Amino acid sequence: MRAMKPITTEKELYLEMLKDIYSAEVKIVGALMSFKKSTDSPALTNLIKQHTGVTRMQILRLEEMIEELDDALRADHCRTMLTLIEESKELVNRCTEAALQDKAITLALNRINQCELQVYHLLNDNAREVIPEKFWKLLEYNLNEEEEFREALHGLVAQTVN
Repeated sequence: MRAMKPITTEKELYLEMLKDIYSAEVKIVGALMSFKKSTDSPALTNLIKQHTGVTRMQILRLEEMIEELDDALRADHCRTMLTLIEESKELVNRCTEAALQDKAITLALNRINQCELQVYHLLNDNAREVIPEKFWKLLEYNLNEEEEFREALHGLVAQTVN
C-alpha cells in the first residue's frame, strides 16, 4: 500500500470516497463474472449480465468525474468491497446444491449492492457542497441504477421463496 497523503479539504475527502467506490465497482465487475459462471439460473444469469453492463457504465462515469476533479485515477483498493466479495465467493463455493448456490449468489449480490447504495447515498448527499453541478446527475444515475438492481434482486428472491 502506498503512503497516504493527508486529507486537508472537504473536496479531497470527497475524492477519496469517489475513488473508493470506483475501486469497488471495478472489483464488482470481476465478482459478477464469477457469479455468472457459478449460477444455473437463467433469470439470475440475465440479471448479472445486465448489471455487469450497467456497472461498466458506472465505472466510466466515475472515471470522468475523478479525472476532471483530480487528474489522477490512482485509487487504493476498496478493502471493504474486497473483503465482502471474498466472503461472498467463499459462501457460494461452500454450497453443495445448484439451487442453494443460486440463493447464495442472490444473497451475496444483495450484500454487495447494499454497500454500494450506502456509498452512493453519502456521495449524493454531499455532492452539491464539493463538486461541480454537471457531476451531480452522473452520481444520481449510478444511485438510481443500484436501486433498480436492488429491486430486481428482491423480485428474484420473491420468485424463489418457497
